[in-house]
Amino acid sequence: MPNTLHCKVVGQYQPHRPDIVMLHGFLGQHRDWLQVIQPWQHQYRFILVDLPGHGLSRVEYNTDNGFEHAHQSLVNTLQQLNVGRYQLLGYSLGGRLAMYHALQQPCGLESLLLESCHPGVASVRIKLKRDAWEKQWQQRLLQQSTEVTLNKWYQQAVFASLTRVQRQQQIQRKLLNPNKTQWARALGSLSLRKQPNLWQIGQQTDLRVHYIVGANDPRYATLARKMLRSSPTAKITIVRNAGHNIHFTAPHAWQHHFEQWLKLGFTHA
Repeated sequence: MPNTLHCKVVGQYQPHRPDIVMLHGFLGQHRDWLQVIQPWQHQYRFILVDLPGHGLSRVEYNTDNGFEHAHQSLVNTLQQLNVGRYQLLGYSLGGRLAMYHALQQPCGLESLLLESCHPGVASVRIKLKRDAWEKQWQQRLLQQSTEVTLNKWYQQAVFASLTRVQRQQQIQRKLLNPNKTQWARALGSLSLRKQPNLWQIGQQTDLRVHYIVGANDPRYATLARKMLRSSPTAKITIVRNAGHNIHFTAPHAWQHHFEQWLKLGFTHA
């Protein structure tokens, strides 16, 4: 039986509308999307995927080919659900996988909404630095308590805009279904240093690409501006008063941009 990913299906198939496939970030799971999609759950069929090593999806493959294996597992999952036309959304790690998946030109994919995701690194120096960072976090995941590791994780600069309450909310969510061994495997198999160059996603496909980042996430706001130069056909939006995780820190703003993306997809059907 081919590898598939666990997913939660919300809503009913709508023959005149594409399905909406959503990929969460590192340490997340399909539940992360449930609240923000409520206004549309009777209008679209949502396929909320657990990424490899998260939720009920496991990492069972060679870590050197993590992106290709994850892509093929996603393809198998969508085929199993008889998905035809679909729009794909990914946040952070999920966005990186979404870009890779899109570049393989899968049948039925119509557009991308990418939230705070990295298109890749080319510098050998940065890749080596990233390798050391990932190995450090893998050791922490395997050797320290889950709560201690999560507290350290959310002290990173990329999450600096979170309030104390928001940080604790994120930690408590992750403590509901912890799987440190699988998280560590996912970190290695879907490593940024192993990721292909995805900077020209807007030029290498015919898809409509919308990339959103939070204004309170300066590193990714800079990446967004750089992406606009390499993929001028992509739509780039910097969301005010939002951090790295826009759908969590600024859900109403996220819903606004999500709705615009949905409407664009429907009008181009």
